Amino acid sequence: MVCAKIIIKNAKKNDCSDLYEWRNDPETRKMFFVSRVITWDEHKKWFENSLKNPNKLLLLCYNVNKEKIGVVRFDIKDSICLISVNLNPSKRGQGLSSKCIKESINFFILKFPLCEKIVAIVKENNVKSINSFISSDFILLEKKNKKIFLEYSKNLAKKKI
Repeated sequence: MVCAKIIIKNAKKNDCSDLYEWRNDPETRKMFFVSRVITWDEHKKWFENSLKNPNKLLLLCYNVNKEKIGVVRFDIKDSICLISVNLNPSKRGQGLSSKCIKESINFFILKFPLCEKIVAIVKENNVKSINSFISSDFILLEKKNKKIFLEYSKNLAKKKI
């Protein structure tokens, strides 16, 4: 899928090491709820299980030069879908997060039309991520326990095919 110069593809086995590097980046770790360094074995097991899990979707975002921009993850539970985003550290500060979020949602909705709500949970000090979700049509639901809960505000039923 190509739109707004962002290409969205399902994650593949060969993406494991890139996601591992991005996940353990010191700045990235500060924004994760589990901020410790993850071992390669832990990551590899999580990644392989994620690819097999029908209730999880990992999407890689690429630019037109086929460089990996980031990953958007969806965790599906019933009709609620939790979304998270992690950018390639070398692509930060370029306004790409919201583009990745928007295009990934469009891709996701086609594959999971039964999703009624898309929710993001972000650390309250992760202002850049909060702003990326807000500029991607999310609205603030609540602040609780140093977490910000946001919900995708567009009517998902309109996008179903």
